[in-house]
Amino acid sequence: MPESSDERKPVDLGRLDIEKLWKEVNRVLRSGPVMRSLWDASLKAVPLTLDGETLILGMPAADMRFASYIETAVNRAKLVGIIESLIGRRLDLRVIEGTTPESWERVQKLDHLAAERAQGVQVAKDARKDSISSWEQLGREIMATFTGTTLRRYPSVIAQMLTETLARVYQTDVAARAEDPEGQAYHDRELNRAFDRLATYCDMPATVIALEYLHYKNSRGETETGGAA
Repeated sequence: MPESSDERKPVDLGRLDIEKLWKEVNRVLRSGPVMRSLWDASLKAVPLTLDGETLILGMPAADMRFASYIETAVNRAKLVGIIESLIGRRLDLRVIEGTTPESWERVQKLDHLAAERAQGVQVAKDARKDSISSWEQLGREIMATFTGTTLRRYPSVIAQMLTETLARVYQTDVAARAEDPEGQAYHDRELNRAFDRLATYCDMPATVIALEYLHYKNSRGETETGGAA
């Protein structure tokens, strides 16, 4: 029986033979009760490298369906427990497609690209924080305006509220685009969402609301900036 993780001195990861380790993991796995699916999956997995304290296992592309047997919470815990009993320290597991060093390099590149995209999205979101707040506030104001009166069934009242609200939409549109000039597509989308909300409250087609907005905007003496309709 292998020594417990409390009795065994932790192995230096820099000197760890991961191929030998995985052979031992398979041996220990087969010495006790285990599901056949995990048995088959662990046999097909190929130890590729250590990434910090994560053991990277490669799986042949044709057998990637077996990866899920290793990555389930119960099976992962079992394998991690075996590793800890063997080397005196905990290693996480990650299964990738492919069984060569090049496979891991490809996954690292994809991870890097994904991280860059996520960072770019976050940067854009941070830059758009104020304008997002402005559009959200506009949505709340539109709802409050059209649900806060019992007289909204009268066409004259609806027309008056629409006129006043279009002025607020215009103010938000101009301010948001000035705050976040890189977010034109986002502002276009939010502007059209405002048209859709107004169309619902006013029982009018959204295109008519958009046309009324353009009329209001032109009356302000502003040139078209794109995306208003």
